Amino acid sequence: MAPRSPGGVLGITVWGPQFLEPATTAFRAAIGAERPDLVDNFHPWTRVTDETALAQLFQQAGAGTPTVAAEPGTQPLADPQDWWTIVLGTGYRATVQQLSPAQAQRVRTANIEWLHQHHVRELHTNVVYAQSRRT
Repeated sequence: MAPRSPGGVLGITVWGPQFLEPATTAFRAAIGAERPDLVDNFHPWTRVTDETALAQLFQQAGAGTPTVAAEPGTQPLADPQDWWTIVLGTGYRATVQQLSPAQAQRVRTANIEWLHQHHVRELHTNVVYAQSRRT
């Protein structure tokens, strides 16, 4: 095994709390109406969503005590139909792919209608950054 050299920086960014809310709640509800068994599937991006959890991850990995910062953010949603493009471009796609085409269409329709009814114009895109320097 090669000796550890001094120096180097480890940086990690994770999604913060309320990732893609309020649309995620609508998505989970629509999935639950079709396939309740998929609602509580493993979602690794929800394990570490705050400063404390990210700092603990660094320390558990032996990466030292990091500098951690949370940054709130939002993503405009020009049209509720755009939500489905986001769904298919994220880890939510794996859940959709477990549905039949008819179920997926009902979930899509339910989501878009919910976003219209609740006048959703932006989604949370909060992030948490951490950095640790090896000495």
